[in-house]
Amino acid sequence: MLLSTLSSQALPAGTQAFGDTLALTTAQSQGMGGASRADPRDHVNIQLSPATLGLRDAYAFSFQGFILPGADKGLQVSAVDSSTSAVTLGMAWRYTYFGDLELDSSQLPGWTQEGSTLENTGHSQQVVLGLAYASPDNRVSLGLGGLGWWRTADVSGTEQGFRLGMSVAAMPQQTLTMAAGGSFAVASGDSQGIESMPWLDAGLKWQPVEPFSLSVDLLLPLPPESPEISLGTRLVPTVGLPFRFGLYHASGQGLTALTAGISIESDTLSLDYGLRVDAWTDRAADDPVPIWHGLGLRVGMQPEKLGSL
Repeated sequence: MLLSTLSSQALPAGTQAFGDTLALTTAQSQGMGGASRADPRDHVNIQLSPATLGLRDAYAFSFQGFILPGADKGLQVSAVDSSTSAVTLGMAWRYTYFGDLELDSSQLPGWTQEGSTLENTGHSQQVVLGLAYASPDNRVSLGLGGLGWWRTADVSGTEQGFRLGMSVAAMPQQTLTMAAGGSFAVASGDSQGIESMPWLDAGLKWQPVEPFSLSVDLLLPLPPESPEISLGTRLVPTVGLPFRFGLYHASGQGLTALTAGISIESDTLSLDYGLRVDAWTDRAADDPVPIWHGLGLRVGMQPEKLGSL
């Protein structure tokens, strides 16, 4: 989100709804089309599936920066510790500046000056905490996560909310990882958008050999009218240089996006780039194609290959 698996209503180019800036994301996840719920290496799961993080021992930090369609920009910092205690701990903070946030009918002013353009610029912040507890053999894990968010905008003012999520993850064999869970709003103020909706989700990652993996994610907002699906693959033609390709489809928003990514990895460092192109959207014919860029740095604090972080 930035590849987010939480999409928004179709909007003119350069206008982003809050749902597209609510979820954590990483350049790694963006390159995979958002299919990361079953990947223990990806810090996006501090929010989406904390249970997944408990399946691998890790002590790592992540720094992410994003350029979104229009004037939007984002910054994200996260850390995961699943090696120093029996309980996995993940923490993240994200800041997003948006150039023009969508207004719903209740937020529109009663009048505007003729010929004027109504812009709703501002910023948002998210703080996320994820906890997980895994079985001694790291085959099954349970997770709990919380997301607190608040935003301030010129027209719509200040809003805030809190979401709670639960997840379960399993690795029945070394080549297969599965995750499932759900999330709901404990408080969302007056918001009626995606940030107030409950949803269920699931993910699967299949890695028959080290240089290749295939992942699929499903997000089902409730009531179940507009499922969203993410597909991604990771290819490593040479050691330390993985490529990622993905597809993201949000049926309720008329959106299909193509994604790609590349990383340069060492034993303890990884520099990641992710690209999303909203190739098919419900936009005006003369509007530009929305393009998202993400750049991330992952730092592992253990002398082992980053692929296990």
